[in-house]
Amino acid sequence: MPTPSKAEQEQDLARSILARNGEGEKAVSPEAVANSVVVPQTQVGTSPPTAGLDQSTLLWLVGSFADEIDPWGRRPKVRDKQLRAFLTTESLFTSALGLVAARNMGFNWMIEGPKAVAAESQRILNEANNGKGWEDFVSKLSMDLYTQDGGAFIEVVRGGNSPEGPLIGVNSLDADRCYHTGDPFKPVIYQDRESKYHQLNWWEVVTLAELPTSIEHLYGIQICALSRLLLAAQITKNIAIYQAEKTAGRHTRAMHIIQGLTTSQIQDALLSMQSKADGQGLTRYVNPLVVGTVDPQAEIDVKTLEFAGVPDGFDAEQAFKHYIAQIAMAFLSDYQDFAPLPGGNLGTSSQSDVLHAKSRGKGPALWMNLIVNAMNMKILPSIVEFSFEEQDIEAEEQVAGTRKMRADERSVRIASKELLPAEARQLAVDTGDLPKELFEAAGGLEFESPVKESPLREGEVPADTTGNLIAEGDSPEDAKEARDRKTVSPFWVRGRESG
Repeated sequence: MPTPSKAEQEQDLARSILARNGEGEKAVSPEAVANSVVVPQTQVGTSPPTAGLDQSTLLWLVGSFADEIDPWGRRPKVRDKQLRAFLTTESLFTSALGLVAARNMGFNWMIEGPKAVAAESQRILNEANNGKGWEDFVSKLSMDLYTQDGGAFIEVVRGGNSPEGPLIGVNSLDADRCYHTGDPFKPVIYQDRESKYHQLNWWEVVTLAELPTSIEHLYGIQICALSRLLLAAQITKNIAIYQAEKTAGRHTRAMHIIQGLTTSQIQDALLSMQSKADGQGLTRYVNPLVVGTVDPQAEIDVKTLEFAGVPDGFDAEQAFKHYIAQIAMAFLSDYQDFAPLPGGNLGTSSQSDVLHAKSRGKGPALWMNLIVNAMNMKILPSIVEFSFEEQDIEAEEQVAGTRKMRADERSVRIASKELLPAEARQLAVDTGDLPKELFEAAGGLEFESPVKESPLREGEVPADTTGNLIAEGDSPEDAKEARDRKTVSPFWVRGRESG
């Protein structure tokens, strides 16, 4: 039997590790859907399905009337439902969440390893969530990671439902239906759409948490971004509702206390004004009320009480800036990720650049590390490696500028003889400016001392100056001995030699 080629061996390996549609076409794997704990929606008849009428419907209805949210850590599942109900009632946080989710979806990634296995792994990730795709997968993970104290959940679908089975699919699980158990071997219980419970093994599920708590009995609970921002979000929402209720609608915006007119005259005028507004189709604004008097001797005086207006001293622009800063801190990001940097005394352009560079090591890096660790340690075969290949020209320019600054510093220290060239190269390796491979190829710290050029011209020989090497007090015999040896010993050596 002929020995299979390397390409054939890789293809066989890919088939043994990963499942694929029998035709090799890009399609949802029926086996992955069948082995998943997620019960797909099935269409019955020709009527469209009714969305949203499930176990959380009542909470959504109640959430529109009250914002009472349980304290963190008391009833985590109830609190997570309340956070979901609150989410869409505060537009600025929801918009910021959209920006962060879009950023996460936009990061480029790659899989390295044997060609066939890497290609098959990439196909499975691109068809995540039963064919909806990588962007849908990342968007739902981001929503749960940043708004649920229970974190986010990834289902790992394997052929044969065993840890040795091939990877055939990945899905994001609804965090509301997942319960942490604290058991490292069976870490999650999932409730499907048919109210059936599934105990997931360690090789079937991956949990993600941004800021996990160290409280032991709160299994898998974190302090999500929405929880970190909740008080500020509630205040901002209350202000928005207050402004809407004060300025919107066709209710009375002010009361004018008029001297010289009777109450019935004023009420009749108000009714007439409302009737005219109805006839004109006005729903938000009505013209000012004008009332005259028939008594020419009446003394008219007016006092006005405003009913519809913003609070005295309220600065909407300043409140917006402070809230954006709080949103940035909650998402571990920079102010400029959510709004242009304001002017004034909040920082110079160079300070803005420094803050932006620092922020890149926070939220975005944390997201990438969570996904890379999940993919390489718990999901993908060990012979492939998942990584992000995000290229940021601005970040690369900042890195290059920092390296040049350190190189200039090393040049100055070499010129001042504070450092030797080899020591400067070692510093470059320590700071990551010089690859270790190049450093070792150049001999590491080993170097040749610089050879000083001889001041003698070609053909010249140094003069014999030994005759002048006579120390004060030396005898003629000492001088002769010195000439014979072509050197003069130091005085402490000569003292021992003479003794």
